[in-house]
Amino acid sequence: MLQKDARVSEVLITHDQIEKRAVEAAQWIKENYKDREPIMLGILKGCFPWMQEVFKNVEIDCSMEFMTVSSYMGGSKNSGTTKIIMDINTDVTNRDIIILEDIVDSGKTIKKVIEYLNLKNPRSIKIVTFLDKKAGREVELKADWVGFDVPHKFLVGFGLDFDEKFRNLPFVGVLNESEYK
Repeated sequence: MLQKDARVSEVLITHDQIEKRAVEAAQWIKENYKDREPIMLGILKGCFPWMQEVFKNVEIDCSMEFMTVSSYMGGSKNSGTTKIIMDINTDVTNRDIIILEDIVDSGKTIKKVIEYLNLKNPRSIKIVTFLDKKAGREVELKADWVGFDVPHKFLVGFGLDFDEKFRNLPFVGVLNESEYK
């Protein structure tokens, strides 16, 4: 398995650490939803590796759904506008939704998704995020379960991208500034 990439200045989280936290996230889900059959909702594309890692360890009945939402139009800056590209296909009325998010940074996108989903009358909405970049937060938002708190740096790997590259790295690292400047 790839352990390093020359375009990454520092590996922050190894694949072994990711696997361990995914098991712990799955345990949290089991403990909190054992008799509820929640909908595990991934926000594509970044959620995919994290969602897969958690989902394979969940030991309760649940369903899987996806939405595609964009606030980054390529590059590294949030456009400030959240656009739903692909909506959830399941009726979520009176259902529990667990959003499996790759990273909560500014919080703007996930907050808009929650506002939108609340219009569909779910029983509850919780956030299980792989990464939490609190220093980047621009709105009031707190995840219900956090895999790792991360610094306010440009991160890539394990679903996180820069211009659609680096998502496939099996770790999370800091992208060399020369790659995005």
